[in-house]
Amino acid sequence: MKVLMFGWEFPPKIYGGLAVASYGITKGLDAQGDVETTFCMPRPCGDEEKFLKIINMSQVPIAWRDVQYDNIKNRFVGHTAEDYYRFRDHIYADFNYMQGLDDMGCWALPAAIQATCMTRLTTSLSLPAYWHARSSLISFMPMTG
Repeated sequence: MKVLMFGWEFPPKIYGGLAVASYGITKGLDAQGDVETTFCMPRPCGDEEKFLKIINMSQVPIAWRDVQYDNIKNRFVGHTAEDYYRFRDHIYADFNYMQGLDDMGCWALPAAIQATCMTRLTTSLSLPAYWHARSSLISFMPMTG
C-alpha cells in the first residue's frame, strides 16, 4: 500500500505535538512491512530519519497538469521527475479550484500564513498548540485549560 501524508513538522525539528504524532503514525505504517510512505512538509531539513521518503510539499502535484519532462527534471529536491509523474497520475480529485497552484499543479503553504503560524508558535510556547488542517485552510488555535 502507498500512503501520501502531509504534515507541518517531523523530528528532529519538533515545535509541538504534530511532529511526535507524525513520527508515530509513519513508524507504525513502516512496521507493517508492506507500506510505502511519502511524507510531505513545507521545509524538510534533510536530518529526518530515512525509513520513509520525505519531500517538500510544494513539489507534490494536487492538480493535473500536462508538464514536459525537460521543464521539471531539475526543479525537484528529494525526488525525481518520475516521482512527479507518479504522483500526478494518481490524483483522483480535482483541486484546480485552489488558489496558489503553480505551473506544475503544486501548492505551497502561502508564506504569509506560514510566517504568521510560526511567529505565534514561537511567541506563545507556554500554551499547548493545536494545528488544524482542513482542505485549503490551515489555522493555529491555542488551547486553554
